[in-house]
Amino acid sequence: MPVPSGSVSIVDQNNNVLLTETLDSSGNATGTFTAGAPGTYTVTAEYSGDSNFNAGSSQPITFVVNSAKQNVTVNLSLDPNPANQGDSITAAVNVAAA
Repeated sequence: MPVPSGSVSIVDQNNNVLLTETLDSSGNATGTFTAGAPGTYTVTAEYSGDSNFNAGSSQPITFVVNSAKQNVTVNLSLDPNPANQGDSITAAVNVAAA
């Protein structure tokens, strides 16, 4: 029985090709791509077809790309508070991952 050959592409909802790989002798392909901007994406695998098999596509899969940057909390305290005119004020700041 023949096995599909050719290539398969991973395509997002805007028809941006994220990855194209050649099928191996078993009809499988594996590859990697770099996650883009943060957001929710819908991707499909698009098979180009060959002389024995028609082109086809997978069911869509939704995935989320999170921001590489983390949120922080910033805490500020002043001492003394309240202060009198002319007092020296110490400001203490703490920045931590949220």
